[in-house]
Amino acid sequence: GLRTSAAEAINLQCAWRQYLARRALEDRRTVWGAEVLGTSSYWSQDFSGDKTLDPDPATFWSTKDGKVTNQWIMYDMGRRVCIGLLRLLLPNNNAAPKNCCIQTADSPFDTFEDLYHFTVVKSPNVQSLYIGPRRVARFWRIYITSGYGSLTSLAVHSTRFIIAPEKSAEVTLNPKSVYRPVGPLVGHRGDDIVLKVNATGWPLPRFQWKKNGKKIPGANDPELVLRVKIAKDKEVKKYRCMHCRKVNADLAKNIYRCKCKNCGYKFEFPEQLEADIYRQHLTDQDEVFAEIERQIAIIEAGVKEDIETNERKMLTAARKAAGTDLHGDNDAAKAGGAEDEAKAQEEAEAAAKAEA
Repeated sequence: GLRTSAAEAINLQCAWRQYLARRALEDRRTVWGAEVLGTSSYWSQDFSGDKTLDPDPATFWSTKDGKVTNQWIMYDMGRRVCIGLLRLLLPNNNAAPKNCCIQTADSPFDTFEDLYHFTVVKSPNVQSLYIGPRRVARFWRIYITSGYGSLTSLAVHSTRFIIAPEKSAEVTLNPKSVYRPVGPLVGHRGDDIVLKVNATGWPLPRFQWKKNGKKIPGANDPELVLRVKIAKDKEVKKYRCMHCRKVNADLAKNIYRCKCKNCGYKFEFPEQLEADIYRQHLTDQDEVFAEIERQIAIIEAGVKEDIETNERKMLTAARKAAGTDLHGDNDAAKAGGAEDEAKAQEEAEAAAKAEA
């Protein structure tokens, strides 16, 4: 009997020490500097929201008469924290809240986001609510959707916010294995490969993607996007810039996007077959443009000749009007000489008849 009593005493002593150790750790993680910034309503100054931070169980926060749904209390923790445990002391009557939600925000003026929904029971004892989701924020709010049927008000005796303990990171989503065949078709870049990973823990885990054992700079998000690329083809081709139309140096056949070395114009290059068709189209256009230029040159020559002819006619008409037309004088002299020759011939014929 003495041995049994001694063993029970030792077990009781160990349990008491464990309880004191848990209480000491809980006290260290408790947010003692929290303040109430505001409430949706309160009955009077004696029942304001700051009464919920008073350890005296006789004091409590009470809403206005008839305010029994969608009521809240907003707390400022003084710094950004992650709450893992909420202890509530509520009245053991119909004024106790029933359906509640923990909400957070980075500023009291921001929209509060839901973090954890819970239902409390009517009990004279302190209730402990373990908040599974982890979120770091400075401003926290207890939002009460409804109570246990009171038609006058809702009430909360006290609240206690306890920071979540540290927890080792645990991967909840691993990147999927991805197999891709040898490069995509010529002229195409393959679809992007998206790798996703997720992990839980506290403090929140950080992410770092690596390639061949080396860190990828800037790859610190849970998602990594990889772009499929192909090596340049050894076979080359010439290409014509669609902007300045100059033929550039040789280019790998599987290049689909290039930059003109002459004018710096960037353009996407079609697939090889389409590129050949497009180059032939450009060649045909060059021939059309050359034919148009030739026709324009012929028209310009004809117009120039017509202009010169009209200028000569106008000059001749002006000289005739002024009596200085050299071409007209020469014609008159030629006509006078012909008349003299005809008169001399007639006189010779008349003399020959007289002698006969």
